Amino acid sequence: KAYQLENKDTNTTREASVEQERYTQVYQIDRSVYVYDMETQTSKKLFTHDPDWDFYNYMILDGHVIVIGGTEDTCRAWAVDIAEGSVIELDTLGGNVMPFSAHYECNGYFVGLLHNSNNADQYYISKEDYYRSNYDAAFR
Repeated sequence: KAYQLENKDTNTTREASVEQERYTQVYQIDRSVYVYDMETQTSKKLFTHDPDWDFYNYMILDGHVIVIGGTEDTCRAWAVDIAEGSVIELDTLGGNVMPFSAHYECNGYFVGLLHNSNNADQYYISKEDYYRSNYDAAFR
């Protein structure tokens, strides 16, 4: 199913695939990221960004909000567990790039693009390896 992801700070929307139907919106107010719970009709604050970041991007995968943010010179990424609120910082190779760009999930894996592959082929990485930033484990 496709749902809207909103950035209330810039009034922009993006389409995203969401496996969990309960949470349908991820949005930002000021520097904080929230998720809207359709079951309880409430919002939950998940994360607050550093004050000098210029760019933000979010998506929901595997019960986590994947948060990517940064400036022209650096990027950082986190996986925020929606239910528990725990945060895992993902390796961005020294703040340079998101090494694996997950597009969707299936059977315990994420499917997406691998940065250092120099091609547009889809790669697979286990969710465990993704959360451990073990991008060398990705395969076609």
